[in-house]
Amino acid sequence: QEINQVQYWVNRSDTNNSFSFDQCKKKLKEKLYEVIESELIADVDLGIFLSSGIDSSLIASIASKISKKKINTFSLGFNDKYYDESSDSEKIAEYIGSNHKKLFIDDVDYIKSIKKISSIYCEPFSDSSQIVTIPLCDFASKYVKVCLTGDGGDELFGGYNRYINGKKLEKYFYNNINYFEKYILEKIQNINNQKINNLFSKFEKFIPNSFRIDNLILKLKKIAKSKLNSENFFEFYIKNLSHDGDKITKNKQDFLFMKKYFEKSIDIENTMMFFDQNFYLPDDLVVKMERASMASSLEIRSPFLHPEIVEFANTIPLQYKISNKQGKLITRSILEELLPKKYLLKKKKGFLVPLESLLKGELKQWSENILFSKRVNEHNFYSIDTIKQEWIKFQNNEIINFYKFWDLIVFQNWYEDHF
Repeated sequence: QEINQVQYWVNRSDTNNSFSFDQCKKKLKEKLYEVIESELIADVDLGIFLSSGIDSSLIASIASKISKKKINTFSLGFNDKYYDESSDSEKIAEYIGSNHKKLFIDDVDYIKSIKKISSIYCEPFSDSSQIVTIPLCDFASKYVKVCLTGDGGDELFGGYNRYINGKKLEKYFYNNINYFEKYILEKIQNINNQKINNLFSKFEKFIPNSFRIDNLILKLKKIAKSKLNSENFFEFYIKNLSHDGDKITKNKQDFLFMKKYFEKSIDIENTMMFFDQNFYLPDDLVVKMERASMASSLEIRSPFLHPEIVEFANTIPLQYKISNKQGKLITRSILEELLPKKYLLKKKKGFLVPLESLLKGELKQWSENILFSKRVNEHNFYSIDTIKQEWIKFQNNEIINFYKFWDLIVFQNWYEDHF
């Protein structure tokens, strides 16, 4: 019997320049209230994941206005101050009057969560924020059966640094490398990534949001290497999203189906956002959250991903989303009517995980047992000798892309659990 495949919904990016900022804002606000009101309908207890960021704060603030009873909010806390934003989310929860509960993640939680990954995801899925998403969903499920999230806000309204700096990235790629750039690149090779993170956390109040880039040194090194080995901007972009640019170089044909989004580019920022809406969101972020939540019998609802919001967001002119080194202008503006500005000044960390320190500390021995397992020789997916050399450099604080190790750890752990 023949199977017919039909796409039931098509995501489009058609900017409408006929609306003013205030008209767009009014219409988006109305749609958000309508969608969130419909998402709050449930026969069971419902909650909201609340960080200190624009997206979840906006969802929670609107929900608190609409709901006839006190809303429940949940947040994460970390020992590492660079990653912890729980005090900020608590202040927001207090302001909107929610029943707020915080899960403080410790070393035991990390280990317990990691041991569940291969069974929860059933494939070698390695977004490291899964490590904290799993216990957060498990924690929330003890109190509620449905949770709202702010997923999609970044991709629809220009939240990531790569969008805000999109034109600079494009210009950087097409310009020849000059002597000053070579000098800077040589100097950053020996800077410790963790020390820069710690330094940023100490002076966070004085650093503008546009300069607060997590794992800055690691990202600068990756950008420089990607530029040298990429034939076009598309290849450069996906290498910077990837944890292993060399793998993409060797398997370029596997990624060509994605290239069409970059071939008719009017502006690079919208191209990046639309690309991420079609790949990064459904293939990574939604998978991560949905599988982690269902493992705890928790239903997830993401108002920003409602078709009405997505379709309207993609008609909003770029300058209403990104301007003057700041993203999410339009959603930030709506939130400013609901929350005092003092709650919106900090850059949110999201579900960042202190992976570098974990791989050098609590997870070091466990990781080595998996990375250098005898069973690696059964598939030869990677060379133990090569990875061991990189691992030693990493443990000696050289700048190595530690996310690559996590990819391999998740793969090998999944392989040994299922084969």
